[in-house]
Amino acid sequence: MSTPTPAPLCETGNFFSFLNERNIYVLAIASACGISTVAIANSLGNDVAIPLASFAIQKDITSAHITLKKGSKAPYNSYNACKEDPDAIVLCYGKFISTILNLFITLLLIFLLIKTFCMGQKTAIGLGNNLVQNVKSISTG
Repeated sequence: MSTPTPAPLCETGNFFSFLNERNIYVLAIASACGISTVAIANSLGNDVAIPLASFAIQKDITSAHITLKKGSKAPYNSYNACKEDPDAIVLCYGKFISTILNLFITLLLIFLLIKTFCMGQKTAIGLGNNLVQNVKSISTG
């Protein structure tokens, strides 16, 4: 008894059946949605949350830093001048705080999307069950 040899993957029909069997299309759509969600979350953090927080404390959060060692170009007029000095050692904790804030905003958006999706599924299941019950009552009544 001989086993049939599988068709090569480069054949068009075999390739599309592979895509359909593995749900590659769904994965591509999910990846695009994920990328968009991260872009929205970063924009919300960088363009809305961080400026509001900076306004609340009356200091730019993203440029918050501690100069551990002053370089040859000290004294510095600005944060950028401090960063551009090759001899200076600067701890930029403000950028770290803004990155953490962006992470939490991304997690919150993903949580809300999943929660909304699950609520939609429960509603659809509930509507489907009600429809089935109504059809059964009509057919038996």
